[in-house]
Amino acid sequence: MFDIGYVIRVLALAWRYKGNKTYKNLFSEFVIHGQCWLNDLDINWHMNNSRYLRECDFGRISFLFETGLWNSIVKRRKILDKNSNMVISALQVQYRQSIELGDR
Repeated sequence: MFDIGYVIRVLALAWRYKGNKTYKNLFSEFVIHGQCWLNDLDINWHMNNSRYLRECDFGRISFLFETGLWNSIVKRRKILDKNSNMVISALQVQYRQSIELGDR
């Protein structure tokens, strides 16, 4: 099944940072904001584990745009290597508290 909400949110991120010439430092703090909706819940009315990881994806995409790494990847693809990209080799999640419907 195709998740259109995911695509719209990524396109909105790209649109927001389009033409951005001021970039954050790689080591500064990055924060994303989201809200737990009905389609994010599991049977126990807590945010599903896969939705946590999806929020991490949005954080990673926002990080690429805010630091200017996305532009570097695109330039590298055009000039040197068509297959260059940022790859996550490992991900470890520690769930400290549950997120419920409407939580931000």
